[in-house]
Amino acid sequence: MLLLAVLSVSLSAESITQPPPLIRIIQTAGVRSIATAPVADPAGGVFLFGLTSITGTAETWLIETHSSFAGLEQFDNGGSVHTRYFGAADARALVAFHRQWWSHRPDEAVQALRKARFFQISLYRTGVSAEAEFAELLRARKASLDSINLDRPDLVYQVIAGAPSGTFLVVSPLPSLQALGDAMTRHSSLVVRRVEGFGLDYARTLGELRRGRPDLAILITESTPALLDAMDLPTNDGINTWFVAKAAHEAGVKVALSGLGADECFGGYPSFRDVPRSVHWLRPFHYLPGVGALARRLLSSVGGRLHPKTAGVLQYGGDWAGAYMLRRGVYMPWELDGLLDRDTVVEGMRRLAPLSHIAGALQAGRALGDFDRVATLETALYMRNQLLRDADWAGMAQSIEIRVPFVDPVFLAALPPGEVLAALDAKAAVADVPVPGLPPSIRNRRKTGFATPVGRWIAEQAGADRSQAGQSFSAASR
Repeated sequence: MLLLAVLSVSLSAESITQPPPLIRIIQTAGVRSIATAPVADPAGGVFLFGLTSITGTAETWLIETHSSFAGLEQFDNGGSVHTRYFGAADARALVAFHRQWWSHRPDEAVQALRKARFFQISLYRTGVSAEAEFAELLRARKASLDSINLDRPDLVYQVIAGAPSGTFLVVSPLPSLQALGDAMTRHSSLVVRRVEGFGLDYARTLGELRRGRPDLAILITESTPALLDAMDLPTNDGINTWFVAKAAHEAGVKVALSGLGADECFGGYPSFRDVPRSVHWLRPFHYLPGVGALARRLLSSVGGRLHPKTAGVLQYGGDWAGAYMLRRGVYMPWELDGLLDRDTVVEGMRRLAPLSHIAGALQAGRALGDFDRVATLETALYMRNQLLRDADWAGMAQSIEIRVPFVDPVFLAALPPGEVLAALDAKAAVADVPVPGLPPSIRNRRKTGFATPVGRWIAEQAGADRSQAGQSFSAASR
């Protein structure tokens, strides 16, 4: 997003009566003076706005409006748009056409053009063949803005020259910077009202919030380079923390409280149910040498629609280390030959020794019950090595201090044994702490998660068709 101040406007701009079908934007570095009046052609639908950036790097922009492609060609008349205004051959030009049904109150936007002193221009770049999804996001955005009667109309343009395919501009003319501030305040009040309404119908309200911020989905693709640059080690769960930290930073927050550790303390993960059940049901196969390995080879050879982890259930599901590996692993050991060369797999498995590593976390020096065993595994292997590290780099990347009260040693030392927590339904007890307690709509809802389309990104970059672009690369989905 770029905020620009109006340097000069052709006087005839006050006669604009409809959204310009075409615009051309010429950009150049630095701040330069622009003479718009001698160039404007009101009869041909050519109006000019000279702008300078007041956020980001210093740039000078000129927006030309045109009524048709023929008019644009005639206006150029063989001249160079790069040197006409700025005398700079390094100026960049974009040509875009208006998308009427995607714009927010376009008729009001035209009126705002006549007296605009500032422009807010947001550039979006969508993925391959993602125009339909982008259109849906913009329609949802319009509905959200209309729901609070936000008086900040805009015009949406699709770039057809000067930028990669799938580039869009959202142009918002502003009479003053106060109008921008008022709009942000009203949007924030919408969020506050929605949050206050969570107790009434959380699931419905959360859906409204999501529909009200479709730009977050587009932001993921735009932010990928910065995210990868901040990431010091691969992650499967840190992208959400990075985006939440980014949103907190942009809202002026310096310190944020995180619920990280609560699932480990209170048994919030499905693993607290699945891993003990697997161990107890399949333990007999653990004591039958070779049976599990044989079953795994036979099932692996079947292929087809069989879940990749199903093949290893009898071999690994009967003991704690193996069952936890099945629950948390993304790829199983017998799948790695299809991803890496054989020597790398052999050496990596030898050095990592995943089953011994997992089993080592359970050497507590005292007997542990089922709940405490899973809590130990989740805390020592997933929370410590993944979640806390992700919170560290993602928070630092956005200058946000993320505090984790559920990981405080004093708090952890005060917790009763796992069997007590399980019997008391500790998560329900925590939900009773507020006065009044959290309503059933929050207590009983399914986890929503924070999905990022990693599988689609990889497939699209590899040139795969859309039928292959929906695969997931998360541990939970496997």
